[in-house]
Amino acid sequence: MANPPLPLLATGLSQQSYLEAIFQSFIKDGVLQVYSYHGQDAALAIAETFPYKRPDRHIAVVLETETDNPIGFGRSTKRPATGSFGPAQPESFGTSPWRSPDLTEWALVDDRIRQEYERIRQDTATKVPPEQHEKTKLWNYVGLSARILSLVEAQPFDLDSLKQKSRQVRELCTFIEKTLLPKPKPKPVPVTAADWF
Repeated sequence: MANPPLPLLATGLSQQSYLEAIFQSFIKDGVLQVYSYHGQDAALAIAETFPYKRPDRHIAVVLETETDNPIGFGRSTKRPATGSFGPAQPESFGTSPWRSPDLTEWALVDDRIRQEYERIRQDTATKVPPEQHEKTKLWNYVGLSARILSLVEAQPFDLDSLKQKSRQVRELCTFIEKTLLPKPKPKPVPVTAADWF
C-alpha cells in the first residue's frame, strides 16, 4: 500500500500556489499535498497538533519571514512535539532547516517564470503611483502567484535546476523522498527442492 501524501503546510494562498508549482512533480506522483492556512500562526498551530493526531506521520512546513533568515522545517512526527514549535534542530526534526526569504527566489530559477516575473514587474512599475512603491514587491509576489500554476501546467517546473542551486530545496526534497516514497519490496528468494526437506 502506498503511503498517504506528505502534508506541506503553506501560510497563505499565494505561497500555496508557489509551492504547488515548484513541487508539481511530487504532487502528481501523489507523495505531497500542499495545504494553505491563514498566516504563520495558523500553520504552526496545525503543525504543533499534528503529532498528537497522527504520530505515525511526517509533516513539512515552509515559512517565509521576508528577511535574510527565514525558517522552514521538516518535522518528523514519530514522537509528540514538546514545548513551542520553534526553529528546527536537525537532531530533533530529522532534517536541517531550509530557508528562503521569499519563494520568489526559488521560483525564479525557472527561466519561463523569471520572464513572466519581469513582465509583471515592468507592468507594476508603470501602474503604481510613486507613494505606493514600497508595496510593489508584495504586488509582484501576488501577481506571480496568480500566474505561476498556469506557467507550469504544460511544462513542469525545473525542480532539478532548483535543487542544484539551493541546498535547502535539496534537503526538503530528500525529506519528502525519505519519509514518503514507497520502500522497495524485497526480491523473492528462489526456493529449491532442498528447501522443502
